[in-house]
Amino acid sequence: MKGERFFRLHPLFLAVFVISAYFGGIAKMLFYLLAALLHEGGHGLFALRRGAKLNNITLLPCGAVINLEKKIFSKKDEIKLALAGPIVNFAIALFLLAVFWIFPVLNGFFDEFLKANIVLGVINLLPFFPLDGSIVAVSIFAEKIGRKKIIKIISATGIAASFLLFFVGILCMNITVALFALLILSGTFSAEDEYRYERIKKVLSFENGQDVNLKAFSTETDLFTLVKNINYRKLNLFIIVEENNLFIDDNEIIKYCENYSLDTKLKDILLKEKNNANNT
Repeated sequence: MKGERFFRLHPLFLAVFVISAYFGGIAKMLFYLLAALLHEGGHGLFALRRGAKLNNITLLPCGAVINLEKKIFSKKDEIKLALAGPIVNFAIALFLLAVFWIFPVLNGFFDEFLKANIVLGVINLLPFFPLDGSIVAVSIFAEKIGRKKIIKIISATGIAASFLLFFVGILCMNITVALFALLILSGTFSAEDEYRYERIKKVLSFENGQDVNLKAFSTETDLFTLVKNINYRKLNLFIIVEENNLFIDDNEIIKYCENYSLDTKLKDILLKEKNNANNT
């Protein structure tokens, strides 16, 4: 957005940078910063290719977080987007290993950069907020056990892991582990569901005399297509023609996005909703 900084620094990033400077680890920190930027570049490039608009980047001690304006992705694309960063790190690590094998003399110059890419790639696969692994976990398990439930599970395990890591970090006098624990704890408490239904919930509202966005869809339509056809300035009413002209309004769309992945077809959603209603 206009007037906002494109690059932002997380408070824990500043803490790690100051500590690294104090203990003479600036070069190591810069390698990690470069690896983090390349990691986030993988996310950003994939998102841009899917039509997203990049607003800003927040640098973290173990990576970075990109803020996208357009966030409508299918489940497969959400997983690919989350894995794009670690894949970049692992690709760089493999490239450096090949270079070191051909030119062993370079090992001493870039070994920290190799370690940085391996560490960032592995750490970001952990299923804790705000790491990439949490997005993969939510995308995979949302349809099976519900989006809200999997987010609660990830949050609970993240809190437990952060306390354990913080205790280990203090016990072993490892400030890096302790700060990483604080990052997970911070990410867990500030974690918001970065998926469509939160954006819909904030924007959609009803007013007297409001214009109506009326469209018809078949039951073969997926939820992703439904969301793409939302008009955020109008009241949305979607007709499902094979279901006796069933009307779906904004509240139903929000509920579906909370409980189903975006590649779920409407016929599967309506069948499951009907079964749930019969069981209650």
